[in-house]
Amino acid sequence: MVRSFVCALILIPAIVAHAAPIPHSQHTVSAKQTLAITVLAEDDACAWNRCLRDWRAMSWVLAKRWRMRVRTRKKETFEDTAKLFSSVWKVSSKRARELRALRFGEPSRGRWGSRWSMAQEFVNHWFEGRVPDPCPRALNWGGKMDTPQGSWEPIKCGDTRNIFWAITNND
Repeated sequence: MVRSFVCALILIPAIVAHAAPIPHSQHTVSAKQTLAITVLAEDDACAWNRCLRDWRAMSWVLAKRWRMRVRTRKKETFEDTAKLFSSVWKVSSKRARELRALRFGEPSRGRWGSRWSMAQEFVNHWFEGRVPDPCPRALNWGGKMDTPQGSWEPIKCGDTRNIFWAITNND
């Protein structure tokens, strides 16, 4: 049931196949695991359909930021970039440790159960290029408690829990 629901929510906006968001060289199990844990950690308390809205936008933000960063940090992987954008990789709370213990390709029988399955399914579709970018200008995200510095402006990315930001165009 969850699988059908996830597939429908992911694929309905993707009438045609999109290009893979990152090069195939970055398509590792470890990168998939990192992205699945990151999106789950960043938005685990959402309703099913809202999760996917945020997850789509967050994943694309990470891809865009990786492409920007790799210009000057040639050896940085997509996984490295993803780990910079979520506190789950920086803190040692019980929740963070539980999330980091999840393994891609394996079910979770604990509290993450169906959401972990949903995150893995989403990540597989995203890596395959089957998830369109819902917010092409977005280059960062955060919660209401976050205040970006400099030339960031909040932008609308649909009905999301997180706030997404783009760089202000001062033309």
